[in-house]
Amino acid sequence: MALEDAFMQLARVSGKPSVVICDRGTVDSKAYIADDAWNLLLNKTGWSIVGLRDKQYDAVLHLISAALGAESFYQTVNNPTRTESLSGAKELDLRILNAWIGHPRLYIIDNSTDFKGKMDRVMEVLCRQLGIMSSGTVRKFLLRDPKDFYNIPVQYEEFDVEQTFLRQSSPGTTGTSQEAGYVFIQKRGQHGVSTYRYSTKLLFPDSQEKAVIERQITGVEYLTLLKQADPTRHVVKKKVRCFLWNHRYYELSSFASAAGAAGTTAGTTAGAGGAQHSNGEQLVVLYTDGPSSEVPSMPPFLSVTKEVTADRRYSSYTLAHKHGTRDSEL
Repeated sequence: MALEDAFMQLARVSGKPSVVICDRGTVDSKAYIADDAWNLLLNKTGWSIVGLRDKQYDAVLHLISAALGAESFYQTVNNPTRTESLSGAKELDLRILNAWIGHPRLYIIDNSTDFKGKMDRVMEVLCRQLGIMSSGTVRKFLLRDPKDFYNIPVQYEEFDVEQTFLRQSSPGTTGTSQEAGYVFIQKRGQHGVSTYRYSTKLLFPDSQEKAVIERQITGVEYLTLLKQADPTRHVVKKKVRCFLWNHRYYELSSFASAAGAAGTTAGTTAGAGGAQHSNGEQLVVLYTDGPSSEVPSMPPFLSVTKEVTADRRYSSYTLAHKHGTRDSEL
């Protein structure tokens, strides 16, 4: 961590736009020791899993071992530090991946293409993190049964999330004539520790492509920015569970509240009891990452009904709209 912090400081004082890429992350260590030893380490140092996993890194790219999906390329002769057998490498890869469950920007790069294709996907993710448009997108799927949220049979991490939209120079703009979108801040908490992000979502009308530019902020910055909350939007509150299924990362959101909005938005209601379907049931949405051309396999324990990625009625921005105020078309 000291080495990472030193490079981050060098980047700050350089006066130039910089990206710091680490070959390994601190949380990787969790995969190599017993849980009791890991917990002892956290207690002894005063660190928290949220601090190590979520605050230290803006994004995590997990490149799946060749032992999973490209077995013919897995070998130890060209790397003296690689001692695991094929089965051992598979087990270790999964343990490392499980250690990162819960990070808000965890990307899994599998072996579905050749190595060049794998590196191209890495570059695409990096471009997305920097706000450069790419073909990747966050896919959204609606669940029929809200009780699915509480019946996930695999390892997961749960968070409380609050999303606050900020006032803009004019409705539906981010301050430039070329781009439309909105700005929001997010508080994401687990085990009494919170992380904070500032995000700008840009929509390019001509191409219908979107870009998200985001950065971590401090708690003090978050509290200051709350004073700029958009009076036409409610705070969106939700519980989020992150989990893995078949080497794919999912985020399941149960919209606990849109802070008292009373309006109805095309099949959903953001009421005092929370965001709901028109039939009164709690709104639960599944998120996963992937190109729009791909048909992702859905976890069999979730009652997925339809994809709503392109349906703006299911965006947090729309759900937060206060009834009786003018809404934009975003």
